[in-house]
Amino acid sequence: MAADNSISNIREEVRRIVPSGLDVTSVEFEGPTLVIYTKDFDKFSENANITKLLATGLKKRVDVRPDPSTMVQDTDSIEKMIRARLPEDETEPSFDFDFDTGVVTVELANPGALVGKGGQQLNDIKKECGWNVKPVRAPPIHSKTISDVRGYMRYARDERANILMKIGKFITR
Repeated sequence: MAADNSISNIREEVRRIVPSGLDVTSVEFEGPTLVIYTKDFDKFSENANITKLLATGLKKRVDVRPDPSTMVQDTDSIEKMIRARLPEDETEPSFDFDFDTGVVTVELANPGALVGKGGQQLNDIKKECGWNVKPVRAPPIHSKTISDVRGYMRYARDERANILMKIGKFITR
């Protein structure tokens, strides 16, 4: 029960720190990280000071994620949008959508082509579709080990999330 009180206190503190115009839908722990879900993800993205204030005020690691109801669910349109921003000489990227965290991992030969100058292109994609884009460098030579590890990470995603939730509750008690 102490964990419930602690989490409710943290939720109240989050609502106190976050400006009134921003909607916080949920506050949860994933391991040591405090995850805040919001419907106004673009406003949080524009103002990094809010996240910094939350982290310093709560003395916790903070991750702000879009509320799943606000994310574009059509993965094909997101893939097309990302492909349109890549140079023509870029090899075929692979996409992995994590609906729980709102992260799309794009594996490509040159991740810098997707990042853009100062990360501007990533921010534009984030504003347009509500997904965080995580570019990952593809190995120059096909590696079974790397593909197996990445495949296992996709396979064990739900189990990992459950374990992190339990650890988060244990830590905050």
